[in-house]
Amino acid sequence: MFTWLTKRLKSSSAMHRRRKAVRRKCAPVINAIPPERIKKVRDKPEWKKMHEVRAIRAGMLATILAIAAVLVIGVIVVLNMVKKADNLEWAWLNEFLGKTASSESSAVSERTEESVPEEPEDFRLLLVNTEHPYTETPELTDFEGVKVDKRITEDLSAMLSAAKKDGVSLSVLSGYVSVEDQEAVYQQKLQELMDAGSTRVSAETKAAALKGGCSEYHTGLTVRLASPDETGVFSESAAYRWLLQNSVQYGFVFRYPENKTRQTGAEFDPQALRYVGKDHATRMRQMEMCLEEYVDYLSSR
Repeated sequence: MFTWLTKRLKSSSAMHRRRKAVRRKCAPVINAIPPERIKKVRDKPEWKKMHEVRAIRAGMLATILAIAAVLVIGVIVVLNMVKKADNLEWAWLNEFLGKTASSESSAVSERTEESVPEEPEDFRLLLVNTEHPYTETPELTDFEGVKVDKRITEDLSAMLSAAKKDGVSLSVLSGYVSVEDQEAVYQQKLQELMDAGSTRVSAETKAAALKGGCSEYHTGLTVRLASPDETGVFSESAAYRWLLQNSVQYGFVFRYPENKTRQTGAEFDPQALRYVGKDHATRMRQMEMCLEEYVDYLSSR
């Protein structure tokens, strides 16, 4: 439509210029015509009809131009309104998305904090050996005349009661040992080994696990068990076989199990049981790991 109007305007302008040029050229001739003759010509119906047609054309052109102007102005106004609305919509959308993203981020952060709570270090997996000296303070209580960590008494009592129901007699020979007392045991063991022919260096290597500050017994989590009703080697007793089958159900594992001397640094001891909790004990049994191996395994995950 705009193209047609432009062409129409250009055509009308060119026609108007041609008419003016013709009038200028014809002015002398027209001026020489008598007025009566001119009036006579203009009074003819054809002349009047031609002028009416011109007037109608001029009116139509003016109407079209007015309509076009209104349309152009309307389009401009509508475009401005759309632009403003679009800007407002984007501003609202950006604000909404920003708030949504912020709320979602906060929610995710809160869920993450809730799903990964900060827990204190698990006392049940406290590792003590020549490479990890004991630096904690045990929470001790008396159990059948022996000092142990108070957090193991419930499961320890349940294990001894279960063994008794199965016809196996178990008692606690020893539990917590102070650093000073353990150092005395270590020195005594050194002397025994050297009296048996070992050099001091060899004796220190063999007895390293007994050195004061490096013993499991400082924790109160390790107990030494015996079977009063049985004599002979403990590893061949019914009590030992019962412990092999049932100790993990109460959270206890053998601290120095068979075939793990290289990992523990200590000789096989069938009477030393360490409390690690039922879940850890079950997994250690399933994976056939000693405490050193299990702690390393968890640390590497």
